Amino acid sequence: SMTDNRGLFVLHAALLHTGEVLCFSGHVEVAMYAPLCYLLDPSNSGAVLSPIAFPPGADLFCCHYVYAPDGRLLAIGGSQHDAHHPVGGALVYRGSTGSKTIGLFDPTARSWSLSRTGGVVNELRQGRWYPTAVVLPDGRVAVFSGRRELEDTGNFPAGVSAPGIADMVEILVPPDW
Repeated sequence: SMTDNRGLFVLHAALLHTGEVLCFSGHVEVAMYAPLCYLLDPSNSGAVLSPIAFPPGADLFCCHYVYAPDGRLLAIGGSQHDAHHPVGGALVYRGSTGSKTIGLFDPTARSWSLSRTGGVVNELRQGRWYPTAVVLPDGRVAVFSGRRELEDTGNFPAGVSAPGIADMVEILVPPDW
């Protein structure tokens, strides 16, 4: 057995093609766990685990992930960050609402990135907290459900009522997703 005293609430753990296990969580509403992950090598119980930061601006708590055909881990959705009201500046709590994140973890580079096309960050059309993603036979990824995002004002987008469940099935196409 191995002692795990990093204080990370491991909500997600994924076995990578390298044999390592990627362990991560995120902010988990008000608990504010660090937006970090660790790589665990089950064959090296004495290894020192170094933290790896999430993609810039992403919180992967409550995302769903699948393996991309190229061996990267594709993380879909997650938790939306709290925001400051655009007029009054007060903090708008958005706990338990979905982000539009499409993140990629490269096991070889041991780092996260955001999906991009021509330098522009790609996002889901609908924010998704606890979505489901499925790899299709041709390598595309179908994304279902998840709780929607809130606008900066703390309301669901026009036409979306509470509980604000995503109603669009999105098909993500490699390599840019």
